[in-house]
Amino acid sequence: MNKRHEFLVRSKRWNGFQAIYDDTSIDSNKYSIKFPNVSLPDMAALRFAVSSEDGTFIGQSFIPIAHIRSGYRYVV
Repeated sequence: MNKRHEFLVRSKRWNGFQAIYDDTSIDSNKYSIKFPNVSLPDMAALRFAVSSEDGTFIGQSFIPIAHIRSGYRYVV
């Protein structure tokens, strides 16, 4: 597994508004990710990408690491 797919989460069912994930519960510590070695945090960004089951690209969002805060958030 390469770094690009290290934190890949597959959806089990999609109702058009909210995906239901197959891997594990969202409350699990599996989704607590730490990046201890960010060399240039002012230039680093986290990418969220969504694609359909057949691999068709749907959308993406880039969030600068310096703007990430703890707690529940959503990506628009």
